[in-house]
Amino acid sequence: MAPSSLAILIGAGPTTGAGVARVLSNPALGNMAVALLARRPEPLNDLVTSLKEQQPGAVLEAFPTDTSPDNLRQAFAAIKAHDSFKGLKLNLAIFSIKNSSKKPFMTETYEDFLAPIEEYVGGAFVFAQESIRRMFEDHGETALADGGSKKGTLLFTGTLGALRCNAEFASYGASRGSVRQLAQALAKELSGKGIHVAVSAQSTVCMTALTRQHPAWKYTERTDLETTNAARDRQRSYHRRGQRRHKERQAHRCRSRGQNVSLAQPARPDPLDARARSATSTREVLRNAD
Repeated sequence: MAPSSLAILIGAGPTTGAGVARVLSNPALGNMAVALLARRPEPLNDLVTSLKEQQPGAVLEAFPTDTSPDNLRQAFAAIKAHDSFKGLKLNLAIFSIKNSSKKPFMTETYEDFLAPIEEYVGGAFVFAQESIRRMFEDHGETALADGGSKKGTLLFTGTLGALRCNAEFASYGASRGSVRQLAQALAKELSGKGIHVAVSAQSTVCMTALTRQHPAWKYTERTDLETTNAARDRQRSYHRRGQRRHKERQAHRCRSRGQNVSLAQPARPDPLDARARSATSTREVLRNAD
């Protein structure tokens, strides 16, 4: 089966990158031709060879490059001119570069601090710009409100370091957070033009934005609804645990004064239960919770 479209993935390593490429290039799943970008040519070529052996008929090509602007732009030009991708439109671009920088802040130099930001954030900027330019060339620039079509998806992978950071990870947190903010700005700017921009973070919902466009993702990640329900259950459990500890402390104080006390309480609606909120007015729930 001929590939239906083109995907570009930078950061094609042996774990996450290999798994993503395997799903996208599988004719029975993503059915996309995949251009894999990474710094080291030998591991990248080995990865492409391995994936082709595992999936006969899959279209994958290697383009060694780093995140410097000139090299990255040359890689995009090479992808556009490659015979394997003739006639294919870019529908998916994934920025999955690793970024790990740990050093005590007072021993970190100005150059040490800025190096990961230049490589990671600067690379994300150039990659996004070249991907968006290619999508506009392939699909046109007409906005959705004017009858234009959806152009594709631009995805940035990351970690929770974009939201909160630990000691000695100042440069790491600054760069991760910068890419997240870049993605937010692009999402607001380009959604009306038909380009979907998303950020995924490990340990949370990962790449669910692509589920509806690329059904193959359902084999690797949980759905948004399942993740939302799990978070709601955790919050409800924390709330009940806190209530129980509060009652136990009250009972201990009463017993120390020689008073009789029972922890048993009449049944009441859970303020965190959506079904209780829908069946009972907000005023009644608050009154019962007091």
